[in-house]
Amino acid sequence: FNEREDYPVVVFHDGLSKASRQRILEASPNRIWFAYVVGYKSVPAYLADRMELQLGGYGVGYRGMCRFRSGPIFMQPVMQGFDYAWTLDTDGYFPADLARDPVERMWREDKVYGYSHVSRDQASAVQHFWEFCRLYIESKGIDPKGTKMMRRLTDALVLRDTYWHEWNRVLFMNDIEITKLSWFQSPKYQDFFTFLDSVGGFWLYRWGDHAVRTIAIALFLDPTKLMRMRVPYGHQNTCR
Repeated sequence: FNEREDYPVVVFHDGLSKASRQRILEASPNRIWFAYVVGYKSVPAYLADRMELQLGGYGVGYRGMCRFRSGPIFMQPVMQGFDYAWTLDTDGYFPADLARDPVERMWREDKVYGYSHVSRDQASAVQHFWEFCRLYIESKGIDPKGTKMMRRLTDALVLRDTYWHEWNRVLFMNDIEITKLSWFQSPKYQDFFTFLDSVGGFWLYRWGDHAVRTIAIALFLDPTKLMRMRVPYGHQNTCR
């Protein structure tokens, strides 16, 4: 696909060797840009001794990746020259040729978020996430059921055993996604991310960037600005 479209590829890293960068350059006919990320795995000092950092089977690097993709990625200097970003996990692939360019469609239809599929996250991956989302919502005076999407995300797919456990954990899976960068760079989205970042949940509980995307979109985005990508796509053991 990209041999035809020739979109520049940005590789974020926290210390790829010169040999590794050279191998990547030689493996692709496209333009490759390497962007060094400062402080990618820098756990805040006030969290450094917390036991939760050792729990859950996820290292600091993975937790740092979730945090980075939730907010800082959009504010990186290299992103300031683009209107859209299409991200794809390193274990994602296209099992067939793409007949249409989804980025061109995003631009033509003035969409903000392009997604492939939705799923439901495991409870262990979003510990305390909804509680802090509700705290943000309450502090900002936002109606937690003020949008159709928020009502869908808090319906009775799971038992509501307390006031705080209303999110059914349905979310946009963003191992493949297209984002309109100006929306995710906006003060409204970045304020939501900054609040969540301030309580340390990315480091302590490895909150996923897909959860942050989903709740922010449900709270703030006109649903007509969503785009289902409908492209042939494979990831791990799933192929669509």
